[in-house]
Amino acid sequence: MKHYFLILFVGFVITNLTAQSYFDINFKEEQNLTLQTIEVTNLTKGINLILKGTDILRLKLLPSKIENVNPDEIEFEIYPNPMVHKGFIKFANPNQGTVKIMLHSLNGRLTYQNTYDLESGDNTFEISGIPLGVNVLTVKTSFGTYSNQIISIGNSEAQVVTTPIELYKFDETSNVENLSLINTQSDSIVELNFTLGDELYIYASTDGYVSQGSFVSPTSSQSILFLLTKIVEVNSSTTGKIWMDRNIGAPQVAIGHNYPLGFGDLFQWGRGTDGHEKWSSQTTSTLSNIDIPKHGKFITSNSGNFDWRSPGNDILWNGVNGINNPCPKGFRIPTAAEWNAERASWSSQDFTGAFVSPLVLTAAGNRESSFGNLFNIGSSGIYWSSTVSGVNSRCLLFNNSKSEIVTARRAAGYSVRCIKD
Repeated sequence: MKHYFLILFVGFVITNLTAQSYFDINFKEEQNLTLQTIEVTNLTKGINLILKGTDILRLKLLPSKIENVNPDEIEFEIYPNPMVHKGFIKFANPNQGTVKIMLHSLNGRLTYQNTYDLESGDNTFEISGIPLGVNVLTVKTSFGTYSNQIISIGNSEAQVVTTPIELYKFDETSNVENLSLINTQSDSIVELNFTLGDELYIYASTDGYVSQGSFVSPTSSQSILFLLTKIVEVNSSTTGKIWMDRNIGAPQVAIGHNYPLGFGDLFQWGRGTDGHEKWSSQTTSTLSNIDIPKHGKFITSNSGNFDWRSPGNDILWNGVNGINNPCPKGFRIPTAAEWNAERASWSSQDFTGAFVSPLVLTAAGNRESSFGNLFNIGSSGIYWSSTVSGVNSRCLLFNNSKSEIVTARRAAGYSVRCIKD
């Protein structure tokens, strides 16, 4: 089963659960598109539901042994990430006290800081005005310090602003009837049995847009934010082939080879759109022994075959019917020969020639295989092909001085552009 999409985030933190009988999950689209279908599968219980995009998913809580926050497992979430104009920060503050929020550039320059006096519990802040590119967000509490990259793909000239958002606080006297998220446009509430720790797989689809799935394990009521990418075809005047006009995960066609809105996602070879391809996805060093990992983490590998899967599988991206083909219906990953045919027509064999070609390719950089770190953002473009080479796979690479077809480790994260079959 194929799942398509662009950006999907949902973050959760465990709170006091003694008064809750259910969680409510609703679905939103950042560009105000109408979500048509939401499919939810409780992988733990083997239950599947189909919802309308305006429905609320009500997770009916069954008995669970999870009751309190484990300080070693408290999560710090930034969503969506990358973000366009604004996003949200969510973190747990176990103790009442002062919290400092800071933003730094990659070279360490402090670009924003603010201090808040917060109660204990979960906290969510809206953040806007983030400088274009990759930044480092730090939240310092009395309990500890959280830090992660935050990526802005909107060209903001405004000042950075953080605004606390009041969330419903659960306690033992809470009225469970007030736990529902307000959604006046919802058609209905659809119930699903759920035990804390259950794994859900959720994906959304809308005609004419690329959709995406994601693995989640909720611990509170939550909104899930989607950012869908429109499917637009472009004809290559050189080869006559029809391609998508942007990378999977890119909100729009690029206006420069280093334009962040044209970068899109970074996929490991052979994987589908399960959330691992997002720049800020979590990493794990545990290799998968199945074709479709039951999580959305970036699987690192620094030894052996340098593959996220063990043993490897050469046919995961084999045509439109490939097991994990991430492209929309009728599209597939191009072969190395098809990339070479396009490259031969470029006006120059570098990132300028790649950008001014009919495909308007970008230098999004890459995510390396050993630790999942980001490199070469804005200076190199690497696009996967479906062609295998031993335990590795072939890809198109270009930078400021060359372009070529090379062999690469399958655990690396590279750009994906789809071609029509």
